[in-house]
Amino acid sequence: MRRIIILLITAFLLLPMAYPRRTAKDIRRERQATESKIKNTKRQISTNTDETRRELNRLTSLQGDIRANDVRIATLSKRNDSLRHRISALTDSVETTSAKVDRLRRSRAASLRAVRRQRQTAGSTTAFLFSSSSFRQAMRRASYLRDLARWQDSSATTLAREVKILQERRTQLDSASSILKASIAALSEERLLLEQNSREAKAVVASLKRQGRNLTKVLTEQQRQAEKLDRELNRLIEEEARKAAEEARRKKEQEEAKARRRKQQESQDKPAEKPAPKPDRKPEPRPAPAAPGTPFASMKGKLPMPLDRAATVAVPFGLQTHAEYSKVKMQNNGIDLETQAGASARAVHEGTVSMVIVMEGYHNVVLVRHGEYLTVYAGLADLAVRKGQHVAAGDRLGTVFVDHSDSDRTRLHFEVRHEKEKLDPALWLRLR
Repeated sequence: MRRIIILLITAFLLLPMAYPRRTAKDIRRERQATESKIKNTKRQISTNTDETRRELNRLTSLQGDIRANDVRIATLSKRNDSLRHRISALTDSVETTSAKVDRLRRSRAASLRAVRRQRQTAGSTTAFLFSSSSFRQAMRRASYLRDLARWQDSSATTLAREVKILQERRTQLDSASSILKASIAALSEERLLLEQNSREAKAVVASLKRQGRNLTKVLTEQQRQAEKLDRELNRLIEEEARKAAEEARRKKEQEEAKARRRKQQESQDKPAEKPAPKPDRKPEPRPAPAAPGTPFASMKGKLPMPLDRAATVAVPFGLQTHAEYSKVKMQNNGIDLETQAGASARAVHEGTVSMVIVMEGYHNVVLVRHGEYLTVYAGLADLAVRKGQHVAAGDRLGTVFVDHSDSDRTRLHFEVRHEKEKLDPALWLRLR
């Protein structure tokens, strides 16, 4: 027991030697090292999240390209089928016309040979007539010669017309064949692009699957921003409706008060004698009202693109499901158009700039009111309009934001609404 106590006392005395005492300087240094590690970890997480966002944007772009490929392939295939049908009809027509021309040429050649033999036998047309045995026979021969001349002229005209038709149809056939050849080449190229985009999309999907948590975080953040924009737009539209109703009520009250004062004034004014009747006067003709603009509702399927550059629908309208690599679903209340850097957003129809706001994830947002309808242009770097300004169709609203950290990606978020009801812009635009 005494031995154990001695050992414990010895270990206790040696303990400070094994674990030297930490100074304030050591603690400060350790804290700085820990803070540096935390910063590096946050930076790495941010970098990974940005990379996931870029990959997701790349995937949506590829999916938009694939949809555009599918549309062009369908259009080209339909065009090729139509061209093949036309070529088949032209080929049959060329064969039929060629056979008809051959028959006319053989018939005319045989007729000319018969006339030549007859002239050789009779000597000449005059001799043929004067060799008649009677006046009646001479008249019949003269009538025959006239009919023969008319037939020869007619056959020559018919032959020339058929030859011209044959040449025209052969030209049409050659042209249709050339167009078909070019269209087949374009279809082949489009299919190669589709295969390439599909391979790239699969590679991106595989990459995103490995980023699970970051992907969910990015998608959740994008959905949060989209919902925030939707709530703000609904709030602004409701505020507009409330102000319009308040203004209408105030105006009505003013008109009613004015009518009461006028009635009260008329009842107080009692003239001593009846005034002389005024001569009848015809009401002054009112100037003809200006022709109203085309209603927005009648422009369904006819609106121009809201950009001054070519664009691809990167994200269509409605619920977007990414079930192949995530359980997160996103609701798109408009369409996202991917275009080129430097593109400008343009009003699709005449209207009034109802609101200009700044929203997280969407930069500048412009609302243009067209009566009961509104169009929304989100993702603008700078503005060319202000609230309350009247704009015509095609007027510039601003420059689309360019994300230099994501390969200069340039996207415009565009919506069409009937008050708070969200409509599919693809049904309203002339997508090209």
